[in-house]
Amino acid sequence: MAAKLLNDSKGSSSSDELFSHLVEQRVLSDRRNIISDRADKIAEVVYRSVIVILDKVSELEPRFTVSEILKVGSYFEGTKIDKIDEFDFLVVIKELSKSGAIHINKMPGPYYEGYLKEPGMVQIKLQDDDLKMKWKKYVVDNFLIGFQQLRDTHKWRQNMFGSFVLESIKIIAKTKHEWKDLVFDPGSNMFYYRGGLTLLSNSGFERVILKAAEVRHPNTVLVLEYDGSEISVDLSSAIRYDRVEDCFEAGDCVDERLAAAVLDRGSILLVAKQGTTFRITFTETEVKFMRDEIHGVHKLIYMYLKYIKSLYAKIIPVQQPFSSYMLKMVCIHHDIRCTTENKTVAKCLDEVVDLMTDYCENGDLQNVFNTRLTYLKIYDTESEYRLCMLDGLRTIKEFAVENPTEAYFIEVIQDVVEQSVKTYDISRKYFLEVG
Repeated sequence: MAAKLLNDSKGSSSSDELFSHLVEQRVLSDRRNIISDRADKIAEVVYRSVIVILDKVSELEPRFTVSEILKVGSYFEGTKIDKIDEFDFLVVIKELSKSGAIHINKMPGPYYEGYLKEPGMVQIKLQDDDLKMKWKKYVVDNFLIGFQQLRDTHKWRQNMFGSFVLESIKIIAKTKHEWKDLVFDPGSNMFYYRGGLTLLSNSGFERVILKAAEVRHPNTVLVLEYDGSEISVDLSSAIRYDRVEDCFEAGDCVDERLAAAVLDRGSILLVAKQGTTFRITFTETEVKFMRDEIHGVHKLIYMYLKYIKSLYAKIIPVQQPFSSYMLKMVCIHHDIRCTTENKTVAKCLDEVVDLMTDYCENGDLQNVFNTRLTYLKIYDTESEYRLCMLDGLRTIKEFAVENPTEAYFIEVIQDVVEQSVKTYDISRKYFLEVG
């Protein structure tokens, strides 16, 4: 299916209403497991289980004592779809987040340690002499090293934040005499080949089974089992920095309201990336915007786009047309510029799809908090795959109102996705990459 511009005739108001209703019902149906007391219970139990592990981490390595465990990601911003299978947390390092503890260095050159400098990256220096002495094994050439940056040497790997998470789990396992079925690689990963570790939450009543843990970069991933669900938990260490204007320029933000929200919050978060580079993140402002401030129609469209994207990703698991974060950026861009008085899913989705097509064909997709940071620098074949999905979205809307029932809508979606994927030659992508 060749991508095309939407024509001026976008259907009657009645067909728009029918399609908008179908999308709303599909999203609500896909979120039926998310909007429930059971989901809230799982989220709380997982959070308390994370506290248990991090309390043990602080005993092993007081430098990694945390001041906050921030609930981030799609579940906590209210855009999670399908099922309760993933939670994301930012773990704020207490000592380094105190006012005046650190200052940042905007890297002067385009490269550092072989990595391309990107907008929104900084290096960190410790201010206080006592801190410099205390954290010296985490400092390279006067700069703080990312806590999850694995080195070749076994000794260094054991000093990372994630390795202390693994060690804490091992200690809990030994305490509970649930050690023998554990496969453990210090500083890297661990898993149970039978059963799992019974992990009591800090309430002392809820029992969670820990199946595996793995140190990645820049995060540590836990696999938990609770109430019949397997849940992936992503932990990333972060530093809170209160001199926001050192690393944020309001003029780089796409909207004055967003810029004001960042400045009013009074701090940003720095998350380890590569070598001694840390990424500036606006996660808290972003979560609040998606949860409370984006227009309900645009939030619904974002979840619908995630649903359609997931279907394409299932057909070609090694590649997905858009990341969820890209889709979020597009929907925020649209929310900021949308002038439609009576907003509907049908009308705004047309505009979002046109906007996505424009980004794919003519330019980069800008981060709404930092317009110097862009996405969609991609292979031509990836552009084709994205355009396949965009054309699929148009075709789904065209056929959906012929029989406006949820069952038919699901059938149309599945058929259109399968047919449009057939037009994409994935083998040419690999040929270009290898060649």
